[in-house]
Amino acid sequence: MGLLFLVVAMANPAFAQTADVPLTSEIVGNFIESYPEVRAKAEELKAQYEVPEGTDVTAWQAWAAVGAAKNELDAAVQAHGFADFNTWLQTFSTIARAYAFVREGGALDTKMADAMEKVQNDPNIPEGQKELILQQLKHSSAAIAGMRPSEDSLKAVEAQAERLKGLFDDNS
Repeated sequence: MGLLFLVVAMANPAFAQTADVPLTSEIVGNFIESYPEVRAKAEELKAQYEVPEGTDVTAWQAWAAVGAAKNELDAAVQAHGFADFNTWLQTFSTIARAYAFVREGGALDTKMADAMEKVQNDPNIPEGQKELILQQLKHSSAAIAGMRPSEDSLKAVEAQAERLKGLFDDNS
């Protein structure tokens, strides 16, 4: 999927609107174990149902709308401790966002702070324009902070980041 997927997915309104699932090490481990099976099941079902190709959030959400396929996907994820495929998708969303923050969150915060400082200290930017730029940067920073999963979820993902890297970075 790659980090680009994570950044693009985070910008997707459907992705951002998915409720956070409080993550634990066990839930993250269950997700990691389930992912290859769910992906294989989706590939198997693709021939039977018209669902968009890909592994992005929109494609995964489309599977939830196909009743018979969803039933088979429910069974696949229930074997790994998830109530149903929708719960698995919410978990996927939370893990993907947490993984992106674990990988890039600190750098993003630093870049935003640096950008704000540069604008504030640039004598070539008129004051009125500075205020507008700073306001936009503050809104962007607040939006990013609003998407940040809980510290417990970040810790659960960080503890398994190497295993997740195999899923997110190697499965485009």
